[in-house]
Amino acid sequence: MRKMQLTSGGISLFMIICIGVILFFGIKMINNETKRVFEEYPLLKSIDRVNETVLESDRFYGTTLIKGMNGRNFSVRAFNWNFEQEVLHYYIEKGDSISRNTNSDTLYLHKKIDGSIIIFEAQCVD
Repeated sequence: MRKMQLTSGGISLFMIICIGVILFFGIKMINNETKRVFEEYPLLKSIDRVNETVLESDRFYGTTLIKGMNGRNFSVRAFNWNFEQEVLHYYIEKGDSISRNTNSDTLYLHKKIDGSIIIFEAQCVD
C-alpha cells in the first residue's frame, strides 16, 4: 500500500485556501454586523436637525451611536480637533444634550454635569 506524502507546496496551497475561507467569512460577518448597527442607528444626514437628551451612547468604528430620551436612535461621526481624544464618544454621557441645525456641520454637546458646551464638527451623509 502506497502512503501519500504532502509536499510543502501542497501544504502551502492548503493554508492559502484555509486563510481565504476564513477571511471571506470574517468579512461577511463584519459586513452583516455593520449593516445591522446602521439600520438600528442610521447615520445623521445633512438635512437632519438634532435636539436630543442622551439616554445611552456607544461607539462603533469611530462613529458615536446615540439613543435619545424620546426614542430616536442615530449615529454620527463628530470630532473636535482641539482635543487629544477628538471623537465625540469620549465626551458624551447619559443626561447630556446634543443639538445641531439642519445643513450645519456644527454639533453642540451640552454637558449636564457642569453646563459647559463642547463644539464638534459633524460629518453627515447627504
